[in-house]
Amino acid sequence: KEVQKIVDALIEFVEYDAKESVISTAPVDLAQLIESVINQYDEICQNKPVHILNNAANISYPFRIDEGKIKVIIQNLVSNAVKFTNSGSIEIKAEPIAGGVKIEVADTGIGLRPDELEKVFLPFYKGRNLPKNCVAGVGLGLSIVEKNVQILGGKISVESRLNSGTRFSVQIPGEFDRDQIEQRSSASANENSNAEDVFNILIAEDNPTNRLILKSILSYTDAECTFVENGLLAVQEFQTNQFSLVLMDINMPVMDGIEATKRIREIEKTRYGQRAQIVAVTADVLSHQISQHRASGFDGHIQKPIQASEIFALLHDEALYHHSKAVFNSVPTP
Repeated sequence: KEVQKIVDALIEFVEYDAKESVISTAPVDLAQLIESVINQYDEICQNKPVHILNNAANISYPFRIDEGKIKVIIQNLVSNAVKFTNSGSIEIKAEPIAGGVKIEVADTGIGLRPDELEKVFLPFYKGRNLPKNCVAGVGLGLSIVEKNVQILGGKISVESRLNSGTRFSVQIPGEFDRDQIEQRSSASANENSNAEDVFNILIAEDNPTNRLILKSILSYTDAECTFVENGLLAVQEFQTNQFSLVLMDINMPVMDGIEATKRIREIEKTRYGQRAQIVAVTADVLSHQISQHRASGFDGHIQKPIQASEIFALLHDEALYHHSKAVFNSVPTP
């Protein structure tokens, strides 16, 4: 089986090297394509354990590109990251840039030596710093990635530190499908009009007691509440759902509230719609800590231990700001 994989890789490499560079463009849902690639590695990553974060879900519209070639690029970069990361995380990020799109695959794996950075795209280069239990391929994956990027008129770069991880960045020229943008913008406007009374709150809190307290307080409102246990799950929820308010604990496992807030703000940069209010729910309320929270993207804070009156006061302000009648009418007066 392994021999066949090597033979297939060699054939694929020769074909890319020999055939004419034909490009067939069509609208491609990059977020969905990346998610399909990630799903191939779910079981492997869960056994390591490694968290894979899809930060491409913030791209709302199809990008006109050769689907086969962009899939080969993403698949090989993710495969490479999974192979060389035994613990930590892998993040796949896609965002619009001037004249195209940028895709990044970053991991917390073994990294590269400085002298290897110029060699990683060479055919048959396998690297010297292989992790234990790593089955080395024939060293063609990144070379194939580079060839496809060049065919698409793009560019690729890599930055890495030994034992700290690696980040590949790909920039591809092109444009988002304008017809789809207009259709979705119109549909989004209709949805927002129909859902003007919906007030969605995302709560990230790892402590079960605090979650129970918040759930009890918020049960007095008509808000739609989503509870998660760490910052990574909060980012993943925010990628696929719209929230008016985020109540964010600071000290959480897997990903803390400060890093999660930074990532949420990055997601919002490529999204249409209202900016969410993110409020720290924390005991870290010294002046320098509050300044750090503000610099990270927080809009305010609620001090622990949690007081119902502070939550209700916040919801009154937020409901007025967002004109959310359902919540405003049901929240007790603080």
